[in-house]
Amino acid sequence: MKIYLLEDNSIQMGRLEDAVAHELMTFGKDLSCVQSFDKPDQLLSAITSNTSDQIFFLDIEIKGEDKKGLDIAKIIRQNNPYAIIAFVTTHIEFMPQAFGVTAYKYINKTLDEASFRKEIGETIAQVFPINATTTDEFFLYKTESQLINLPMDQILYLSTSDIKHHVHLQTIHTLMDIRANLADFKKIHKKLYPCHRSYIVNTDMIISVNLTNYEATLINGQVLPVSRMKIGKIAQIVEERGRGC
Repeated sequence: MKIYLLEDNSIQMGRLEDAVAHELMTFGKDLSCVQSFDKPDQLLSAITSNTSDQIFFLDIEIKGEDKKGLDIAKIIRQNNPYAIIAFVTTHIEFMPQAFGVTAYKYINKTLDEASFRKEIGETIAQVFPINATTTDEFFLYKTESQLINLPMDQILYLSTSDIKHHVHLQTIHTLMDIRANLADFKKIHKKLYPCHRSYIVNTDMIISVNLTNYEATLINGQVLPVSRMKIGKIAQIVEERGRGC
C-alpha cells in the first residue's frame, strides 16, 4: 500500500499527516507507506506503479492555482484507473468536477477533528476490505497485456461494451475497460453470476430484487436488468445470503 499526500500549506499538511497516522494505527500500519508533497510534479515523479492499493489525498488549490489538484487527479486517473482519490479542500464549488475524475471522497478542511479523521479513516479502509481474507475473495484476471487483481467487495458487475471483444468492469470507484469477452468471466468467481446476456453481477452487491420488473438493485443504487430465466435464481441467492447460508 502507498499513500500520497499533496498539500502546500505546512499547517494543513501536519494535520493531514496526523490524521493519516492515527487511522493507519487501527490497521497496524505506520507512516512508512506515506509520502508527502507540496509540489505536484514531485508527487507524480514519485509514483512508480499503478495498483489498486494506492491512495491519494489531494488539495485542490496548490500554489495559488485554483484547480491544480484536479489537474493532477486527472493525470493519476489516466495512468491508474484503480487508485483511490480523495480531495481534501475548502473549495466546495469544485465538488462536481472532483467526482468527474471518479474521486472516492471529498473531505472538507473545515470539519472538526473527529469528523475529519473519520473521513480519512473511511478512505484508507478501502484498501483493507473486511471480508477479503483469502485469495478466494479477490477478482483475478490475467492476460498477456493485463493483470487485474481487486478485492471482490469492490466489484459491482461486468457488462458488454459497444467495442467488439471489450468488457466493462464497474467497481465501486471507477469504470474499467477490459479486452475480453463477457463469457470469459462466467466462472472466474463463485459470487459472479450471469444475470442477463449483457451483465454478470457480483451477487454480494445486490440489495433488492424486483420480481415483477425483472431487476436487481445494487448497493450504489444502480439497477441492472435480470432475465426472466435468471430472476428466480438471483432472488434465491440474495435470500440465502440474508440467512447466512
